[in-house]
Amino acid sequence: MTEKVREEMNQMCNFSQGILEQGIQKGLEKGLKETAFRLQKMGTSLPMIAAIVNMPESTVAEWLNA
Repeated sequence: MTEKVREEMNQMCNFSQGILEQGIQKGLEKGLKETAFRLQKMGTSLPMIAAIVNMPESTVAEWLNA
C-alpha cells in the first residue's frame, strides 16, 4: 500500500468513528430525555430527575419544556 492510500484509509476510518460516536451520543441523549419525561409523568421533581439522569437541572428543564 502506498502512503497516500494508507492516509486516505486512516481518514475514512476517523470519519466513520466520528459518525459512530455522534450516533451513540444522540442515542444516549434520547434515552435520557425519554427517562426524564417518564419521571415527570410520575410526578418526580425536577431536582430528582436531574439527579437520576445525571444532567444539570437547566438541561432537564429545557428538555421538559421543549
